[in-house]
Amino acid sequence: MNDHDYYKILGVSRSATPQEIRDRFRFLSHAYHPDKLPAQSQKSSAEFEFKRINEAYAVLSDDIRRRQYDASCSDARSSSQRTVNPPVLERITYFAPPPYPWRDGPIKEETYDYRQYISKSPVPPSKVDTLICDLWAISTNDVGIAATSPTQLSAFDVSAAIRIYETRQWSQIRGYRPWTHWNFINRLTAEEREVLAGEAYAYMLRNGIKTGEF
Repeated sequence: MNDHDYYKILGVSRSATPQEIRDRFRFLSHAYHPDKLPAQSQKSSAEFEFKRINEAYAVLSDDIRRRQYDASCSDARSSSQRTVNPPVLERITYFAPPPYPWRDGPIKEETYDYRQYISKSPVPPSKVDTLICDLWAISTNDVGIAATSPTQLSAFDVSAAIRIYETRQWSQIRGYRPWTHWNFINRLTAEEREVLAGEAYAYMLRNGIKTGEF
């Protein structure tokens, strides 16, 4: 991800309306507010993200500054479009989220890490499979699809599961890695999230749901 791409920082398309930009800013600034995190190390990371979000919003919410920004980035975008980017789904493999915002309690890591390193319980075999498992769980629970096999889902259902990450705080989302996947999905543009839905659905049909439990 380009750290200076204000549209990607807010997770909106370049054609986003002022209202869409405002809504995303409010959602992300609330989620990354430093006062919500207990540890100083977490506050530092949150402050960095919070500043980036505010910087992006300051430009994109101002019509004149937004036009100037778009004009200055046109050449860079044309060059990047000639570069072959990896599939959106594969990007989760090397995505590094901010530090996990644990609070006082016995578990100070995501469910995946707890199962793998502490309880020694089975986990999905890869980061891609972990995201697929979480999208499957959300599709069949939160979205309400009565499915026992990916063939009973559609790309639209997976897209609905992805929208859960856009509309809820990470702590209200089920799964192995709600914090990691929340950050990953909310840093994608609207177009990339739609691509992710199609890729994730195709992966489910091709490989099934690999929970690690045999």
